[in-house]
Amino acid sequence: MRLNYPNAFDLLGAKLNMQVSKVTVSKIDEKRCVMRKLSLFIVVFFCSSLAFSDTLTEKQVHQLIDRMDSAINAKDAKAVLEEMSDNIEIVINIEAQGQTQTMRPSKAEYKDMLVATWAHYSEYKYDRGNTKISINNDQAVISADITESININGQEMTGQSKEKVTVQIVDDKPKITKVVAFTSM
Repeated sequence: MRLNYPNAFDLLGAKLNMQVSKVTVSKIDEKRCVMRKLSLFIVVFFCSSLAFSDTLTEKQVHQLIDRMDSAINAKDAKAVLEEMSDNIEIVINIEAQGQTQTMRPSKAEYKDMLVATWAHYSEYKYDRGNTKISINNDQAVISADITESININGQEMTGQSKEKVTVQIVDDKPKITKVVAFTSM
């Protein structure tokens, strides 16, 4: 009867096979570790970019104000509305001869008001003053004194407004989401 004792080559082969398996397992573990770190980095980077994508800067707000003022002075209703969100809330309080009227036009109605005013009255003038900006991460509030004047049958009519405008990031762009104006004629 012959006993099967492993010879030196069998033992060496088994030992090499174990070492190759250990190296393969350790390389797989190393790759998994690298992939986990990369995945974690991507998640952290993505989340931080989302957190900061809704943050307004003062520069963005000033640029929006400049675009808005230019559009109004150019009597470009389309450009004015491009700065507003689709769901904008507009509240206009007008005080004239001791009575106050409040209007809440939709974005489309506001466009019609702008177009009608600019078409029917000559010498429209617009000026913004005393502008103050307050930014709190996801929104900015702009307070300003607005002076508008129009010429009606040769007579200039001027309105003074205290305006409060809210700006937020909408579809990755700063947009006006609310306007509240108190106007006296």
